[in-house]
Amino acid sequence: MVTERYANVPMPAVEEPDETDPVPTQGSLKRKAKEQRKVLGMKQFLQMHKFEDVNEPQQPRSGCCFVAQREQLYPVHLAAKQGNAEVVSSLLRAGADKDQLTSKGRSALQLARSADVYGSHLQVIQVLEGNRRRRASRS
Repeated sequence: MVTERYANVPMPAVEEPDETDPVPTQGSLKRKAKEQRKVLGMKQFLQMHKFEDVNEPQQPRSGCCFVAQREQLYPVHLAAKQGNAEVVSSLLRAGADKDQLTSKGRSALQLARSADVYGSHLQVIQVLEGNRRRRASRS
């Protein structure tokens, strides 16, 4: 018989799983990978637009003194203006202040609403308003 033939072959030791450290499920690994992609996307956004941190404005560009000074934007303002809901969400999770105002006194929500054309920025508006509603309900 086949089992008799291999009866003396030692079996490799199988470690019992530690009960305090559960094995991650397929879903939790996917969520973690998705979150890492979002964080990477946010970091690329910050780097591409020359932001130092999630709560730091863009450094002013040198230009001619006769040209009107540009509005100083923070990362959440630029992402909202561009309609990038995923980056806005990632910035808020990373600690960006959604109530921060630009140098002209506008909020990210105001920029998103002014840039909205036929619902193009609806997701960004929902992200910014959703955080405001959650914060108000906690109080």
